[in-house]
Amino acid sequence: MLKRLPQLFIFFLSFVTTTHASEGKVNTKDDGVTSKNAVAAIYHVDKDHPLASNLPTNDGSADKPWLTIQHGVNQLRPGDTLYVHESDEPYYEPYRAPGKDRGGITISTDGNPGSPITISGAPGERPVVDQRRALSSLNHLTGLPSTDTPLRLTGFYITANHVKISNFEVRQTSASGIATAVTERSTKYVTVEGNHIHHQYGQDNIAAIRFDHCDLCVARNNILHDTYNTHDYSKSNPYTNEPYQMHAGIMGYQMGSPLIVNNTMYNLDRGVFEKSPVEPGEVLDGQTLHAGTIHKNLFYNIVKGAYLLEVMGDPDRPSYDAEFSANIVDTARVGIEADLYETREQSKRFKIYNNTFYNVDWGIASIKGYHEIQIYNNLVVKSKTTNFYTVDPTHQNHSNTNQVSYFNNNFYSNDADTWELEIYSNNSQKFSSLASWKGAHSTESASGLIANPDLDSVRGSVLFLDPLRRNFQLKSDSGAKNMKKRDGSTGEIGAYGINGNVGADVVKSNPPTETIAQ
Repeated sequence: MLKRLPQLFIFFLSFVTTTHASEGKVNTKDDGVTSKNAVAAIYHVDKDHPLASNLPTNDGSADKPWLTIQHGVNQLRPGDTLYVHESDEPYYEPYRAPGKDRGGITISTDGNPGSPITISGAPGERPVVDQRRALSSLNHLTGLPSTDTPLRLTGFYITANHVKISNFEVRQTSASGIATAVTERSTKYVTVEGNHIHHQYGQDNIAAIRFDHCDLCVARNNILHDTYNTHDYSKSNPYTNEPYQMHAGIMGYQMGSPLIVNNTMYNLDRGVFEKSPVEPGEVLDGQTLHAGTIHKNLFYNIVKGAYLLEVMGDPDRPSYDAEFSANIVDTARVGIEADLYETREQSKRFKIYNNTFYNVDWGIASIKGYHEIQIYNNLVVKSKTTNFYTVDPTHQNHSNTNQVSYFNNNFYSNDADTWELEIYSNNSQKFSSLASWKGAHSTESASGLIANPDLDSVRGSVLFLDPLRRNFQLKSDSGAKNMKKRDGSTGEIGAYGINGNVGADVVKSNPPTETIAQ
């Protein structure tokens, strides 16, 4: 484990930070204008350094680092970077603002466009923030409710814009691991990248990353797993020995155009959970906000679905322009579930393409109340049913319906033998062969299919390299290597049909650990 930076690099960092770091001032919220004389600085937090201190005598340089992450965060201005070094004991920082029951390392100073505030593990190091969830709501001496520790303790709590959190291990929180503001719609341009976030415990709506009211926010290259809802202690889960039901890897209320790419998520109830869509037509910096772009993620051991879109109730906002592409879903109830029939307007435009669905009970999707759905270039293997759901119009108060504009160019393994339409309606129909499914439009006119599905799709043996070890790359003789694709070309479909890595890049100098402090 790399404990210290090379001495020459430390000297360089110390030199470039002298002007800014020596001031030792605590920032208030930035007004978005950076002084012409301001110099973006690099600071250090290193609790194991013999000279570490939060006293004014320390300037946050490599030679005089600060003791706590919160103190370091309080000094940052737009463009600054705070490097946190590994420590023998994890960082435990139960800070909370006066009068608040939610806490954690709190970032409340804005960065600027092109000059974000960055809080990161030092190069080659992955410091651990362990919030000791057993102590988060109880006094560790008396066992009674604590008066100085938040009841809901995150790892990082972000109420600012243009902020990046990277290369930490965050664990044992009593709320979500990393979260944005939950009470107002003001957070934008937050990036959470390269972190290992796991073993979150809390009541309801808990996630490793929670992007509430967060616009144009990014979750990239994170490893997210074991998030638990402690609201009902009697429920267990099918994948771990924890006596709690699971919750989400990434979730948020009214997320605006979140980009969720190259993450690995497992041991969860839901992978990505969008709860209540963004307001239709909302624009930020010239971009119209929409539903999530979920791309090149690896999901496995998921109780419900890899991607869930849901509303808060009748009548909520509609969803627009969701995209789920080049993902691997291994072992789940369903790949995608969109339950949007109660929205006040018709939800529109959903693209589902180049994904690999393996051992997913209900196959590709269960979708209620969405128009202009496109499903193509997907692999479906070891599924009980390749489902497409609609909702019986007599069971709702709205006119929202389903409409599939394109359903083709998919490859089904020989064990996927049932397709279903309108399973909750009086017109429910099952198709027991690919040939009969291809005629679904003519036999099931109320289905919302605007053309017969899967006319160019085939069945056969997919032939993965090593699915038991989650290597879903195709063997050279796989039939899915030479498929007719949506664009008319011939080539590989499924998650690796789009070049590039799927899931988080776990090759780190300090690989993630699942060890939990007792």
